[in-house]
Amino acid sequence: QDDFSGKYIWPGFKESLIEEEDGGLSWRFPDEKTGSPLASIAENAFLLRVMNTKIVFHKGTDGKATELVFGSGTDSTTCKRIE
Repeated sequence: QDDFSGKYIWPGFKESLIEEEDGGLSWRFPDEKTGSPLASIAENAFLLRVMNTKIVFHKGTDGKATELVFGSGTDSTTCKRIE
């Protein structure tokens, strides 16, 4: 799961964080104190229940995530990893 942890940038918006928390992953904006847990639904895919949104990570050749895609219905947003 550490392969997914890091800072990602929403296009034209702001950063979001994927962090390890309580043995799993969570998602939050930097100005929030606690993250929202992600439920694993596939090897590189998670469900962000609070927003009913699927998050799919795309990995580079080193095995670490290079970006994530937020998907809800037919809408999707790609967020590049910045660190």
